[in-house]
Amino acid sequence: MRPKLLVVTSLCLLGASCTQGKIQDRGPGGTNPPPVSTGAAGTGGGVPVVPPGNDPNGVLGTMPPKTAAFTPAASTLRRLTTVQYRNSIRDLLPGVTVKVDLEPDTALDGLASIGAARIALSPTATEQFETVALDVAHQALSNTGTRGALVGCTPAGTSDDACARTFVTKFGRRAWRRDLSDEEITRWAAIATSASGMVKDFWGGLEYALAGILQSPHFIYREELGAADPAEPTRRVFGGYELASRLSYLVLNTTPDDTLLDAAKSGKLATAAGLGGEAQRLLGAQGAHEAMGSFFAELYQLDDLEHLPQLPAAFPQLTATLGDSMRAETLKVLDDITLGGDNDFRSFFDTTTTYVNAELAKVYGISGVTGTALVKTTLPASGQRAGFLARPPS
Repeated sequence: MRPKLLVVTSLCLLGASCTQGKIQDRGPGGTNPPPVSTGAAGTGGGVPVVPPGNDPNGVLGTMPPKTAAFTPAASTLRRLTTVQYRNSIRDLLPGVTVKVDLEPDTALDGLASIGAARIALSPTATEQFETVALDVAHQALSNTGTRGALVGCTPAGTSDDACARTFVTKFGRRAWRRDLSDEEITRWAAIATSASGMVKDFWGGLEYALAGILQSPHFIYREELGAADPAEPTRRVFGGYELASRLSYLVLNTTPDDTLLDAAKSGKLATAAGLGGEAQRLLGAQGAHEAMGSFFAELYQLDDLEHLPQLPAAFPQLTATLGDSMRAETLKVLDDITLGGDNDFRSFFDTTTTYVNAELAKVYGISGVTGTALVKTTLPASGQRAGFLARPPS
């Protein structure tokens, strides 16, 4: 069974209800924690950090006085990160290769996804997206062995508006993560038909429509802005397709599949049970392991391990590849905890189970391990290393 913790977290991040009384901390024995005093109404004084009587000396102080109600920042369009873009192209156009080195993401607050929501697209990146779109469109539609299955119909001649509309409707839904309007379908099918007439080839003309769809802001940016909640106009709620996009990129780091889009269209994602069921399904996919590793690598800045600052004289176990091994070890342990069963994530901070290869075994003082492959092991009970905070390079 997949861990319930991740499903609950997914629902919260996706905008489902996570309010007091639904998901909250518990006190000892599973009881609710004692309420925190909020002071006399209208006094404007500070709010005690702990319940009265639990801090007789006043050493913990008080919180700053409340000055105004919290107002969340306005929703913004979030560009696909480099990994999300490559994964989406891979899943939309099986067999094609992104041959261009895309401009690296700029992380803000340690996460590329936050940078993608705040930093404008540079002219260089814009040109790169155009180059990639034209190239992958040619790769996909010049392959006579696979293009028929991709397009979903056989053209009647060098121009075939009906077949072009079939492709635009089907592919556009996957690429833009929603159904296209009749106007959008007509516009992009017309581009394919017009280009086919000029190049005297249906497939060559369809390349221009495909490249255009992949250059569109509807593909490059995630349109997850929500709409006013009829029950509470000060809040916004996500529609089905927006939830499908958020869920897919959260769990798999790629565009939604047809099953998830069908669930969005049917209204299934509007219920906690429906959304949770789709989250469970995606958590069982291989892509979930890759996406989870990418997230934790950013969260814990594991890429910094590639350049360890320790002096070899003080740390004789240091090798050129030790940092990479440490990164792989941490991600493997995290993968076991988050996706390996119905586990408690807090075990990450005290577990003695880990994965080592020959060079990591030397750091831990474990004998009998050879080679570069990571093998599962239990750290010595007499040792001082357990959990994430006591792992190398600490």
